[in-house]
Amino acid sequence: MKPQSFMKNVAGAAGGLDWAKLSNYLAFAVIGLGFLAMYLGWNGAANKNCVDCQIPYLISGGMTGLGLIGTGVGVLVVQNARRNRVEIGEQIRALSDALERSGGGTRRASSPARTVRAGQVVAGASSYHKPNCRLVEGRDDAEIVSVREARDRGLDPCRICKP
Repeated sequence: MKPQSFMKNVAGAAGGLDWAKLSNYLAFAVIGLGFLAMYLGWNGAANKNCVDCQIPYLISGGMTGLGLIGTGVGVLVVQNARRNRVEIGEQIRALSDALERSGGGTRRASSPARTVRAGQVVAGASSYHKPNCRLVEGRDDAEIVSVREARDRGLDPCRICKP
């Protein structure tokens, strides 16, 4: 049985227990216990007059409290990162679905069929290209000229398709 299906079965058996909320509540409870441990350590140290007698209270209460607070904060950070990852995944899926429905993203814009003979190129604003160059693909205003005419216009060869 997969862990996800196991968790769904447990959640269903527990009356729809929300593990994300439960982990947040537990994290806040652990943080509260950490502050309580720090308070008890400080309170125990405050009742002693000698510094040597106060140190064990401060160390045990302070270290335990800091450890519990760190654990609780760590659980909150991890749980929020998981929740954010799921939300971002859902948003990406929704965007992908919207792109597929609108027809964008899955197909490239195609230009009208060009009849290009040998020795002819597609003239751009500052350079000339092969007819299948991705920089001029989908441009309806592209002009087909000879290589000589493109050079006479002062156009440079494309650095990508290298006509």
